[in-house]
Amino acid sequence: MELIAKSGVFIYPIIAMSVFGLFIIIERAVFFLTGLPSRRAIIRDVMNENQSDLEPDSLFSELSNAIKSRKFDDELIGVYLEKEVTEATRFLSGLAVVAQSSPLLGLLGTVVGMIAAFVQIESLGEAVTPSDMAGGIWEALLTTAAGLIVAIPAVIARTIFHTQALRYERWLYENVIKIKSKIAGDD
Repeated sequence: MELIAKSGVFIYPIIAMSVFGLFIIIERAVFFLTGLPSRRAIIRDVMNENQSDLEPDSLFSELSNAIKSRKFDDELIGVYLEKEVTEATRFLSGLAVVAQSSPLLGLLGTVVGMIAAFVQIESLGEAVTPSDMAGGIWEALLTTAAGLIVAIPAVIARTIFHTQALRYERWLYENVIKIKSKIAGDD
């Protein structure tokens, strides 16, 4: 707690970003570990015409209706595909903001802290000791360290989630094309 107090005012937005980033990481991890596999299973069931209760007004129900009616509505299914992709990429831009902004805030805190340290050094005149300089400098560097501590996991998580979302999007489009081909082949 003492280190936080010594870090200056820029530590507080960095802490807020860490909480926001952690929320996004947990939410997306739950989605990609539990929600995505169930969505893939629903698509497989739809393709095998083994679907049970499907969420109305969803890609899954529309694909099921297309198979049953043997009519594929490209425009409507495209809209539902976009909704599904949007769900997979939800909050990733917020995580990118955390990843990019927290080190910049840390650097800003360091610069402001260094300015304060040099003002103090100037006011001491010839009575400056190495400890006068070191104390102000290490306190200023705390915000840079904090910003990097927040940014690094955010960058890694965003990269992993973005890659998973792209894979899911590609998988969705491939399976929608298979369903469309199946319907066209049945005619």
